[in-house]
Amino acid sequence: MSRTLESSTRRFELDIPAFEVDRGEVVALVGDSGSGKTAMMELLALAAAPDEGGCFVLAGDEEVDVAWLWRQARLKDLAATRSRHLGFVAQTGGLLEFLTVRENVALAQEVAGKRDRQRVDRLAGTLGLEGVLDERPAGLSIGQRQRTAILRALAHRPSFVIADEPTSALDPGTAREVIDLLLETAAGEGAGIIVSTHNVTLMAHAGVETVPVIPVPGAAHWVSRVERRR
Repeated sequence: MSRTLESSTRRFELDIPAFEVDRGEVVALVGDSGSGKTAMMELLALAAAPDEGGCFVLAGDEEVDVAWLWRQARLKDLAATRSRHLGFVAQTGGLLEFLTVRENVALAQEVAGKRDRQRVDRLAGTLGLEGVLDERPAGLSIGQRQRTAILRALAHRPSFVIADEPTSALDPGTAREVIDLLLETAAGEGAGIIVSTHNVTLMAHAGVETVPVIPVPGAAHWVSRVERRR
């Protein structure tokens, strides 16, 4: 599978010969800024289409041929797959500004057909958000917004959690608590967890396997490669 991005002066290609993650596994993509980590995470979260000709299968409670859905422009099916099976933490948070924290999270559960207020309250307590559930995103700190995005991604018990630098705005103690929560989610609920991060030390202390995003720069053509086989 691959993804190509082009501008008037530059061409970037993300090359993925193989990338396999089972439910219950935790994997971290590591690499410098601009190496292609976010491009990879957007592919995995079904937020961006791969190039033609690749193979992309999501095997949760049901097997979904994601590459075929993209080729057929089955956008509604892709959206349904995303909402049921995936939890995505974007770098920018992606929160709806006109909804409170609780409403942002409840919407994710509602779309997935998995309403569970007790789960929201429990996760909010773990993430230190119990006091801001009725606040809108504009009233939150950057770290609180990031934790809200994590809460929303976990709220509907997804098969896979795709988290793009989920600890970048957090202090070291809170960052470790977030990683511990993701590890617990993998172990206790069987979710596959894929994070991208610059914090290799945190991943090592948590015992998380790291997969490098390896860039091969050129003047006008930059290629990054990611590979993981079980």
